[in-house]
Amino acid sequence: LHDSARRMKVCVRTIKGRMVSIVGERWTMLESLSGIGFAAPAGIDPRRLDALRAALPAKASKSLRAPDPYFAGKELAALARIALIADEIGEAELAKGYRGSLAEAIGGWMHGNNSDPLVYDTVWGGIISTAGWKSPGADFGNGRYNDHHFHYGY
Repeated sequence: LHDSARRMKVCVRTIKGRMVSIVGERWTMLESLSGIGFAAPAGIDPRRLDALRAALPAKASKSLRAPDPYFAGKELAALARIALIADEIGEAELAKGYRGSLAEAIGGWMHGNNSDPLVYDTVWGGIISTAGWKSPGADFGNGRYNDHHFHYGY
């Protein structure tokens, strides 16, 4: 705790232990994070490889249609995961194709030429959707920073 910080009497039990309320003007927080990779932690069951190889090409033609960051994030994350699975089972050409589709789809968001471009909010200093900027309820409250862990965390 910094010198200006004061512990308060309010405590709450959480899944990470006892949470104690603290009042202060400056914060330094340390949180140890576990290592997380993208590959299957225990590998892919060899008995499933043929089924995966058979299913992957069908996913290549899956169109990405969602116009808003919430549902587009889900679609983009699914395509990225399929590319990683293709890599993991040695289907490099399929993985390359998925990454190309992913880059093309993300391009609309990055270049601001899709139907709901992302914009920089100069008031709060964050990225929000144009629709969310114009209307508090649009895109599940994206312009009010609601659910950004969903919109951009997939």
